[in-house]
Parts: sequence; C-alpha cells; structure tokens
Amino acid sequence: MGTLACTPSLTDEIQEAKDQGRLPRVHPNGFLQLDLRPDPAGERIARRRLHIFDDRLPRQSVRTSIHDHIFDMSSFVVKGTVLNDTYLAVPDPEGDLEIYQAQEAKCTETNLVPTGRRCTLRLKHTEYVYMGESYTFPALAFHDSRHEGVTVTIMSKMGTVKATPRVLVPVDAEPDNSFSREDQDIDALWELIEETFHFELRRKPIKYFPPGWNNTGHGSDGEGQ
Repeated sequence: MGTLACTPSLTDEIQEAKDQGRLPRVHPNGFLQLDLRPDPAGERIARRRLHIFDDRLPRQSVRTSIHDHIFDMSSFVVKGTVLNDTYLAVPDPEGDLEIYQAQEAKCTETNLVPTGRRCTLRLKHTEYVYMGESYTFPALAFHDSRHEGVTVTIMSKMGTVKATPRVLVPVDAEPDNSFSREDQDIDALWELIEETFHFELRRKPIKYFPPGWNNTGHGSDGEGQ
C-alpha cells in the first residue's frame, strides 16, 4: 500500500474527527475531504483538512480543476506525488475559458455561476511535490493540482481575503452543478480512509458537535467549487 509520511497523531486526529461527528465528503474533482479541526477562533471553516486522491472516487462529469482560493494555503504530502501548475489568467474577450464564481449553496455545496468574462492562461510554474514535502498557494492564485497514484495531503488554511472563489470553465462546456459533495456513501469513505492509513476506526462515534458547527461537522469551504 506504500509508505506514509505521518505520525500517530494524524490518525488520532482522524479518529477525533469521527468521534465528534464530522463526515468525509467528495470534492467535485474526485478527492476525499475530511475536516480535522476547527479554527481556534471559532470560525466554521476548518483550518486543517485531510485530502485523499484516489481514482476510485466519484467525480463530476465535467472536469473544472483550474481554480483559486480566497485563503492562503499550504499542503503537506503524506503519501504519493502531487503535480502543481500555477497560471496567470489574462483577460481576453475571445479567450477559450470563462471565469465562474463558486457561490455557496448549502453547507459545503457550491454552484458555479458564469460571470461572462473570458480569459486565456499563461503557465507560470510547474512543480512536482513528493512524499514528505510541502507546497503553498497564495490566495487568488489560479492553479491545477494532479496526483500520481493514491496521494494523501494535509491542507492548512491561513489568511483569507474578501472575494468569491473562482473556477475556469471551457467556453464550450457546462459545469456539473448536480454533483453533491455530501450525497455519498459515507461508510465507504470511512473504509477508504482506513485502507489508506492501515488502521481501524472506532465504530460508535460520540455525538458531540463543537459550538458554531452544523450537523455535518463543517461549514463552507471558501474555495473554488
């Protein structure tokens, strides 16, 4: 199953998330998300999150993976390899990509809404990030992240800006707003986490929800899609 660059404390965090009633979900681009710990200041957006990239996971019908965030972020690669491309979006009325805004619908769900603004992309930087290494993205930086094999990262959110997350969609495509992050087989997602980390979670979670958190254990992601 491969090596994991983590300590037992990470599996403790995963167990704690389950005990406190937080549920894994699936991002529209096909990777598992699990909020590990809320922000100490009491914000509803988790500041530390587990991501598992596995091609067996469901995903939206139209890939719209070039996006930005409204927060600075860093990610540590626990397992596998991440390939990052960062881009400069150049306004262009004849461009082949349209800028969409990711508007909050409910809980962690978002709808992509067209802005009517087009752009073309200029590749700024490409990097491979391997197990045991970290990478960062500043807020509002367009990027695309891919993986090689089953890949696990821990993402940490830092400072936020007042903006709406953006996603780039080909002008001849319609984004798949029907995909639901939360309408998934939760038991199967927990099993995938166990398989990835080679440990068994306790089966009877404690019914506890931190103040300010909804019954899914998380709030809106504040990210593209």
